[in-house]
Amino acid sequence: MIPTEEIHRTFEIPEDWKAENNMGSASETDIVENGKYKGYTWIEAYVNDWTAKASKPANPEIVVMSPAIASVNKTVNGLTVNNGNWTVVEDTETVNYHAAATPVQGTEITKFELYDKNQLLKTYNSAEINDDISLEPGVHHLTSRAYNSNGEKTQSTTAIVYVVGTAEPGSFSYTQIGKNCSFNNLASATMDNNGVYTISGSGQITTNSSDKCAYMYKEVKGDFDIIVKVKEIPKFENKQVSGIMLRESLEPNSRMLMLADGWEKYGENVSVFVRNKAGSSSTRSYFKNASGSELVNGDKYDTGAAEYHLPKYLRMKRSGDKLTMSVSDSGIDFTDNPRQPMSFTIDGLSDTVYLGIANDSAQGTSVKEYYSMAKYSDISINGVSDVQSQSSEVPFLDEEFDLNNWYGEYVFNDDKRSEPISGNSGYLLSTWSNANRNFTAQSKGIVTASFDFLEYGDNNKIGSAEFILRGTNADNELKEMIKVIAERDQTFKIGDKSIGDLVLDMDVWYNVSIELNFFTGKAKVSVYPYTEYDSAEGKYIISENGAEAETDFDKSYLLRGIRFVRNGGTMKYYDNVSVSAERNESYVKENNGKMDVFAMEDAKIYVAWYDKDGVLINVETYDITQNEEMEFDLPKLTNGVSEKAEVFLWNNNQEPLCEQLTVE
Repeated sequence: MIPTEEIHRTFEIPEDWKAENNMGSASETDIVENGKYKGYTWIEAYVNDWTAKASKPANPEIVVMSPAIASVNKTVNGLTVNNGNWTVVEDTETVNYHAAATPVQGTEITKFELYDKNQLLKTYNSAEINDDISLEPGVHHLTSRAYNSNGEKTQSTTAIVYVVGTAEPGSFSYTQIGKNCSFNNLASATMDNNGVYTISGSGQITTNSSDKCAYMYKEVKGDFDIIVKVKEIPKFENKQVSGIMLRESLEPNSRMLMLADGWEKYGENVSVFVRNKAGSSSTRSYFKNASGSELVNGDKYDTGAAEYHLPKYLRMKRSGDKLTMSVSDSGIDFTDNPRQPMSFTIDGLSDTVYLGIANDSAQGTSVKEYYSMAKYSDISINGVSDVQSQSSEVPFLDEEFDLNNWYGEYVFNDDKRSEPISGNSGYLLSTWSNANRNFTAQSKGIVTASFDFLEYGDNNKIGSAEFILRGTNADNELKEMIKVIAERDQTFKIGDKSIGDLVLDMDVWYNVSIELNFFTGKAKVSVYPYTEYDSAEGKYIISENGAEAETDFDKSYLLRGIRFVRNGGTMKYYDNVSVSAERNESYVKENNGKMDVFAMEDAKIYVAWYDKDGVLINVETYDITQNEEMEFDLPKLTNGVSEKAEVFLWNNNQEPLCEQLTVE
């Protein structure tokens, strides 16, 4: 026990107050017999008098007249306010912000500030703001702050402003489904320069017999396969939904099917609405996991847990009357999220349907209705998109590990500059489960994936790591092309085949290289340990005692991604992840005083010399076969005779296969 000191404090009325109020020798608990505080004890009289004389706050009063605010009255402090719907404008329009600040208790207004959330837009040296401002597309929460001469301030009520873009939505059209939406006839859809679509509007999509929503769409005939990436869904109200929607018509009671992403109690979730008969109520279904359990919002629902984590991509695929809904983390493998695919049948579904993105605002839920803005990207229908793929271009070398390029469960970008691991003091990619990166499809030449790998931690924990190259087949199904396994105290393996006799040691960095030769269908795997590793200093010394092995792979696949998997044991670390491609296109190039030529098909090499006036004086021709690489001396020039030479690579139809090489 630690002894404590008892502390006693006695409250006493100040002597000057006693004299001023004729308290004399009375006790604090005696009753005041006359005067303003008659009947109170003297201590009560003192406290009341002190409170009355204490300075009162003199914070300014603010009234916002425009844009619209949340107010049940049309006037506030005698000023007319806009208490209608929140303001919606186009990005070509300005927004009038009008607010007045009133000083109180003899103070003065010293300045007035205008904010969008926490961002200061402008400062005004007056007691009134009446300004037309321009805002970027998106949702804006405007407030103002008034300051007085005492240094006190007041923040105004919030005015929400929705700014919609005026750019066209790519190859799509848009409309409002249904009548009497809360923001009637204000549906909008745009596509920005980054290929991000914004679908905006109001309405309600539930299990009713008709729909109200904003709809971006196009007409599609026959079977289709649509994939979209979710960028941003509204989260202002329960039961708001947006996502892929199919409709037989643009009438509100049309037969329809919607793969919806939305906000509900306990968090965001994905579900499916189906209306099999025009004018009938729709039904709602939730996805199930591989065990058949429905992933529905409830007490245990937690999107931070692996078994509920949210997908990034939505997919709807039609085959006749059958429609298959699926979601994905990667956008390639549509079984890699806990929510497994499910199918629905709409008998006699029209051959031509409307297909696109719908967005509602959970109309009828909020006291003051909200406008809704949802964002999607990477929209493709049957592989056709308004924009090019956002996958990483090849070649790439990843040393910093921006997690926007990686996805998976428990993936980290570890900064080890201050606490090096086995000599590596740079940035590392680490995973406690799996890490994935997609890139532009590769199917030609020689493609090499290379990375550095370390298993670090408790020597008593047994586990393994898998390094997988994945590709898509003719049916666009994601499959393993080659898998390398690393297990502590075991040899590295390709599948169940050992790669030499090299055994994985803890706390040792290894360089792993997987080379896919699309000419031969052979894969070469090389594993070499580092004897010295210091990425901060750029020192990489690789041991000569490594291991190599070859295996076959299916060269008809399109190589699309790399995947690192942890199967128990300790944390796995990766560095210097790269994918490169060689001889994946025809070329003529200079190389250390020589000329290298490679042809993706049977071709001819033409070497042409020109004089100073550009007149052709000589030509030499060589044959080169498909997938052949040849080396030549650079064409020699003779002063006064040949001033320039050009080398052309043409196929048998006299079509150029690459840019010519010019020697001057």
